[in-house]
Amino acid sequence: MTLTFTPPSPDAKPIHLVGPDELSAWMEDQDDGVRAWVEGAGFSGAAGSL
Repeated sequence: MTLTFTPPSPDAKPIHLVGPDELSAWMEDQDDGVRAWVEGAGFSGAAGSL
C-alpha cells in the first residue's frame, strides 16, 4: 500500500527511506549530483537523521 499525501504532480519529488545498512548500495544507484548532495549533507542513515 502506498500512502499518498497530495495529488500526483510532475513536480513531485520522491522520498526514499534509507537506513545505514542500505546506504552504500543505494548510493551506488544514484547519479553524481545526488551522491554529492548526500555526502555534502553528511547523511549517514543513522536513526533520527534526515
